[in-house]
Amino acid sequence: MKAFEKQEGVAFILISFTHRDEFYYLRFAELMKYWERSQEGGRKSFRYEELDEDYFLPKISGILVPYLNILQKGPCVEGLTFLCFSHIIAMFLCGIELSR
Repeated sequence: MKAFEKQEGVAFILISFTHRDEFYYLRFAELMKYWERSQEGGRKSFRYEELDEDYFLPKISGILVPYLNILQKGPCVEGLTFLCFSHIIAMFLCGIELSR
């Protein structure tokens, strides 16, 4: 994910809280914050309450996972092309590191 973001990709994980019927868009930077905390001897997991409420996906009728709107909050979305977006989806679905 780090290498993908160095290539100006947008790396993220979608988390499904099935018992709450919610989806969360976990940005790579936020994931790294939790990872670094664990590596420094801190908590090895994160609490629901720690998550940024701005990145919970809104419910939109007819759309199962409306993550495209949340991508607009990311730092590299300005000027996002279809090809770049295709790489984002491929990386997310396959976990493959993509080159430019």
